[in-house]
Amino acid sequence: MRRHCYSEARRLGRSHPEAEDIAQEALLRAWRKRGSCRNPDRPFAWVQEITRNESHRLFSRRAMTHELPTARLPELPAQSGEDAVLTRIDVERALGDLSPIDRLMVRLRYEADLTHPCVAGALGLSVANVKVRLHRLRPKLQHSLPTP
Repeated sequence: MRRHCYSEARRLGRSHPEAEDIAQEALLRAWRKRGSCRNPDRPFAWVQEITRNESHRLFSRRAMTHELPTARLPELPAQSGEDAVLTRIDVERALGDLSPIDRLMVRLRYEADLTHPCVAGALGLSVANVKVRLHRLRPKLQHSLPTP
C-alpha cells in the first residue's frame, strides 16, 4: 500500500522526499479512518483519494507559507476612456447572448468574485454543475468577444 501511495504522489509531480512524506501521512490518515472505507476488501481507490488530498494539503500549506507579499501590484496597460467603453459594450453584448441563469452565474463568479460553492449556493445548483457550466461558457464568451 505504501508503494501505491508513493507512486500516486510521484504521479502528481512531487519530489522523492515530498512523495515519501505524502505517502506516510496518507497511510496514517487511512489507518485512523479505516472504519470509514466503504469497500474494505478493495481499499486502493479510497487510499489513492486520501493520497491526492494529502498532496493538495501539502501544496496549500507550502503555498501559504512561501507566498511573498508584493509591495505594489503590477501595472495593467491603461485603456483610453473610449476603449474601456467599447470593451464594456462588447462584454455586455456577449453576456446578453447567454441565458439569464448563465449570465447571473458569470456575473457572480467573475464580477462579484464569488467562489464556486458560493455561486452554487446562491443559484441552488451543485458545485460540479457550476464548474462544468462555467467551463463551457468561457470558450463561448471568448468566441463572441472581438480579438484585441
